[in-house]
Amino acid sequence: MAEHKFETGHNIDFVNTTVLEKTTGYMDRKIKEAVEIKLHPNNFNREEERETGSMPKKHNVERHSKTNHSSFDANYPFKSELRKKKIKELKSKLSGQQSIFTRPVVKCRCATIASLKITHLLAKKKKPFQDGELLKEAFLTGAGCLFEGFSNKREIIMVIQDLQLSDNTVTRRIQVISCDMQTQLKSDLEVCDWFSLQFDESTDISDTAQLAIMVRMVFSDFTVKEELLKVLPMKRQTKGEHIYNTFKTYAMEITLPLHKLSAIATDVVPGMLGSVNGFIALCKKDESFPDLLPFGHVMNVVKKTINSIRAAPLQHRLFKALLGEFEGKHSDLILYTEVRWLSKGKVLARFLSLIEEIKDFLKSKNADFNELSDSCWLLDLAFLTDVADKANSLNLELQGKEKHVAQMRGSVKSFKAKLVLWMSHMKMKSLVHFPSMKKMVGESNFSPSPFVDHLQTLLEEFEKRFQQFTAIEPVVAFFCKSFYLPNRGYRNCCIYWKTHSSKDRRTGNGDFGPSK
Repeated sequence: MAEHKFETGHNIDFVNTTVLEKTTGYMDRKIKEAVEIKLHPNNFNREEERETGSMPKKHNVERHSKTNHSSFDANYPFKSELRKKKIKELKSKLSGQQSIFTRPVVKCRCATIASLKITHLLAKKKKPFQDGELLKEAFLTGAGCLFEGFSNKREIIMVIQDLQLSDNTVTRRIQVISCDMQTQLKSDLEVCDWFSLQFDESTDISDTAQLAIMVRMVFSDFTVKEELLKVLPMKRQTKGEHIYNTFKTYAMEITLPLHKLSAIATDVVPGMLGSVNGFIALCKKDESFPDLLPFGHVMNVVKKTINSIRAAPLQHRLFKALLGEFEGKHSDLILYTEVRWLSKGKVLARFLSLIEEIKDFLKSKNADFNELSDSCWLLDLAFLTDVADKANSLNLELQGKEKHVAQMRGSVKSFKAKLVLWMSHMKMKSLVHFPSMKKMVGESNFSPSPFVDHLQTLLEEFEKRFQQFTAIEPVVAFFCKSFYLPNRGYRNCCIYWKTHSSKDRRTGNGDFGPSK
């Protein structure tokens, strides 16, 4: 304290001094001093006083060496080979002494890992938990014969006996594995770029409806991973709203990133595909679920119109007869199926081509579909038909055998460039690339701004969906055009090395470069 006062000029208040702790033993006092010093870092204790009494200090070790091993320097001279060998021998003895404490820890860890792996195998093979003890008994029975003549036979049997495979232990191990799998799956969902969900509802042997949810994730390195996300019990009704509420509650519990959701696949039960209160319909109404193009008002009318004609056999026959009288190239409407590939584009194209016949038929039946006479709705229908047709063409380019990443990258890149071109033409009210809209508009005027916004949204979604293509574009371009060098000077340099002798080589800022 005197040294601290002399160096800093601080005045020590002895009047208001308090006693922090009292003890009688020397070691207890040293330990309590070290604890208080750590708890109060702003103090004037020396560094050597921060150490506890149990920690060796330099002067203590030095005194022990000079007192008990005074002849060590004489017998083993400094920097000699004899001294190095002796120090190595002493270190090996120390490691052997320390292994007495570490070896049981390693054995316990290995036994735990083996127990987890055996438990995982039992779960995969759908075996009862009591079979763990049976496996252990089988190990012990076979070890007596298998390891006959081994010098460490007794140690092997002792290790097998240390395995914990009781039914309670297996139950806890399965719970640990399940929690770890859920943690890994949650981490994958946070890291992946996009994921899709598949739902299937069925009833188990206890008459409880179970909603199984499968997830398929796509990562930035183009790897795909499929896992069982969850099996949710449906203890009451299984209508669309109940399925939706159950899934939405689970999604909020695990903070499922729904903005990465790209597709949902279900079976064809009404609870899933109901047009009003079905699970898919409720998901579309929820703003948490992504929606690429807001044209539900078009598709709903199209589906309702087609179903009203094709649902009743008499109506269907009369409509086909009407089409036969007009002698058009189409003889029937196409039913819309969400689970069928390219269905939307084909249905819209057929519906638009038969729009006049559909109007006449519905008018004769006094059916009320006012949207079919609304010019704004018809323009949206024509725009959606053109966009769906272009999307179907891109899908066909991306599908098929022997398609490599360079071809798919080129198809996606060209489609994004086309979107920019279409937006520029749409701003100028040029409908060269939208034949259905051009036919629908005719000579009348229209506002292009809503359609430009839709194309811009589509472009942004493509940028996000295929952002990994942009990341690997330099590598793909190199493999596609290995001899293409973007810098003109280096291209001339390559030509120069090939056509000129070494005497004519020169280096500078012009067309020729260094030899490497």
